[in-house]
Amino acid sequence: MSATDDQSLQHQLDELVNAPAPERARFLSKLGWERRSVPTGSLEPFFKDPDPIVRIAAAQARWLGAGNVEELDRLVGIIAEALASPEEDVRLAAGTALVNMEEPAVPSLIRWFESRGSHDTLGVRVIGEIGGSTAREFLRVAATAADTAVAAEAREALDALEEEERWEG
Repeated sequence: MSATDDQSLQHQLDELVNAPAPERARFLSKLGWERRSVPTGSLEPFFKDPDPIVRIAAAQARWLGAGNVEELDRLVGIIAEALASPEEDVRLAAGTALVNMEEPAVPSLIRWFESRGSHDTLGVRVIGEIGGSTAREFLRVAATAADTAVAAEAREALDALEEEERWEG
């Protein structure tokens, strides 16, 4: 991207801060799917946006555009916070964003849950949807959790991963 493109993007982001939340979320989502590199500092106001959908879109845009492993814990944390939202559309957006971040997000997501001392069924489901060896290890442990809903979700996710392997293999 040229310096002029960078300046234009920065100008758009500066203007976007005052736009309605749906417009902010759409623009940031588009940045992510276009895989445009955006400096973290330019997205900082959006990481703290009052609207959780905007925060999710900003974190996903950073990861898809130029995210690196050093940022992953923070970006996953921003998105994972929304998994506890009372609003179904926010929880769905958060789960979808985490699944789209794929396997690199799993260790960060597990650390995020462990830092809170608990797991929830949606988080377990998201980890199962992402899959991979780290997810399997986590799900095996979660399948023995004292929380029966979490344990049942983990067993269901493991079954789904095994079924997927049978179809692929």
